[in-house]
Amino acid sequence: MVLYFGYKIRTKKGIMTKKIIKIITLFIIPFLFYIPVSNGAEIIANSSLFQGTISKRELRSIFSLRLKQWRTGERIIVVTYSDATSVGKTFHANFCKDALGVFPHQLQQAWDRSIYSGTGVPPKKVDTLEQMLDFIAKTKGAIGYVDGGIVDVDAVDGVKIINVD
Repeated sequence: MVLYFGYKIRTKKGIMTKKIIKIITLFIIPFLFYIPVSNGAEIIANSSLFQGTISKRELRSIFSLRLKQWRTGERIIVVTYSDATSVGKTFHANFCKDALGVFPHQLQQAWDRSIYSGTGVPPKKVDTLEQMLDFIAKTKGAIGYVDGGIVDVDAVDGVKIINVD
């Protein structure tokens, strides 16, 4: 390498190294951080629920445990994924940010406030998609979420999709 007016002039070997680093950066490193892209979360509830649409504000109130009853007076049972699983860590975080507009730790703080003040019931935690669908299908008033690209919710008995405005 030769120094010319304060600039480094690279030899042929230095240019090749720079090209190899650029190739690695552009093509290989992005695959190391590959996370499958989902079609987004679908809000699901027990099919006994008469509501087919809720607002984003209502959804946030439900999942932060502030809204405790459906319009019919039936108790709302919130179902989320456990933090112990990879689904819980990644999909739950994406759901919080995209669908609710909050970070997972903010949602957890809202749950803690509600639970420790004695005004709320902790959300039901499940580990898998099958457990989520099974619990919601069997429990009146239950609401949860699934990855829209993984399962056809219309084919599951006892579960229906709730649209969010």
